[in-house]
Amino acid sequence: MKNVFKSLLLILSCAVVFAACEDKSFNANVLGVSSINVDGVKAFASLSNASSSRAGGSSESLLYAIDEDNNISLPDITCDFEFGDEVTEEERQAIIKDMNATIRTESMRDFGSYVFIKNQLSYTSSYIEQGGKAEVTVAVGFINSVVRKSDGKTLNLFGPRIYELDHVLLGNDILVDNISDSKGNTYMVYSDCFSSSTLVTLSEQSEKELSLSSLRDNIPYIRMLVDANDNVYMSRCGEILKKISAESYEPVEGYYSAVGQVGKQIYAVSVENNSLNVYTILNSKRQLDATMTITDDLSLKEAVYAGCVNGELVWYGGELLKYNIADKSIKIQQLDQTNQELIACNKSQIFNGVAYCAVCKDTYVELVAINLQNEEKTVSKIDIPQGETIEKVSFSGSIPSDYLRLNIWLQNGELIQRDVHGVDEMPNFKGYEVHEVIPLKLS
Repeated sequence: MKNVFKSLLLILSCAVVFAACEDKSFNANVLGVSSINVDGVKAFASLSNASSSRAGGSSESLLYAIDEDNNISLPDITCDFEFGDEVTEEERQAIIKDMNATIRTESMRDFGSYVFIKNQLSYTSSYIEQGGKAEVTVAVGFINSVVRKSDGKTLNLFGPRIYELDHVLLGNDILVDNISDSKGNTYMVYSDCFSSSTLVTLSEQSEKELSLSSLRDNIPYIRMLVDANDNVYMSRCGEILKKISAESYEPVEGYYSAVGQVGKQIYAVSVENNSLNVYTILNSKRQLDATMTITDDLSLKEAVYAGCVNGELVWYGGELLKYNIADKSIKIQQLDQTNQELIACNKSQIFNGVAYCAVCKDTYVELVAINLQNEEKTVSKIDIPQGETIEKVSFSGSIPSDYLRLNIWLQNGELIQRDVHGVDEMPNFKGYEVHEVIPLKLS
């Protein structure tokens, strides 16, 4: 008699009863994804089949892996099982070996050292016993988890705002900071550059669990910093605050127009009594690194850190401020008026020493990239479908993961995405609808 397999579709649980024959059944409790193989994988992608979507069929999105040769495939997934005592070791290995798991993605986010995935695990097992065969398909309700980029280890994510995370992190938020301390805490700052910031903190609770907390503030330039002795700081509204506990900070002396970090070295710029001073910060103390006399009319506002380019830290705050680490020289440079207006009057994002400006025209978007080192400009044109109207534009991406995208929303609801920086060697994804692509390598 052929063996019959029975399965239960459970929400937020995945206990499955396998009936191997009439007089024997056994339990296999699937606890979730343990790890995803990242060997040779350069990016994860959330994709759906374009032809199915256009034909009115299923358009569910799945997690795919992209390897170094731009091959697109479903990744190898390892799951945690809990078996009943009645299951033999041979049966355990047969079920584990024969499981074909896929991850359905509802949303994905770049979490710096991790990838956040709101997902549903599905698998099909064709376990064979005494010549009989039947397929068992099981789905697990949506789970919030993170995958560590370095090794593919999957951890469950908990926190009071998990289920509204997509609302906390808006579509135009770019990951600008990703730092970790020795206590197993990771601090990430998302910002849209000129409006607001969100601080997301991940804390290790066990080998399988992370807790998440988030704070959104209508301040554009929150930054998180860590010094060589593992002290954590927040830069906010001109203050640098050392983290004392989960809820408390103490201020570092001074008021600062600009902050930046290279490795574990923190640099802070302060305007004091006709002097522009550059300090290094360590153990809550500041040490003068360089100084320059300035005039009273310097209008250096709280500046956006544009990165360290060729050993020179660059900030933009109306003027360009540059600090050469090697020779401790400070330069203040007036930006061309046309370039200032491009940055101020359009949707703009400063990213790794370049200001990207999206200028909306009637039938296309003009993308202008201004190199803040030499003010050289490159201009590209992105056409929109004939007869359609642009609703809004924004940027998304990650400085730690070194990529940036331009998002163009049309009034009919369609989203057009163009890779701006760092992901130009990805495949063209012909035959797929692309929901998100996240590189696994950190810059």
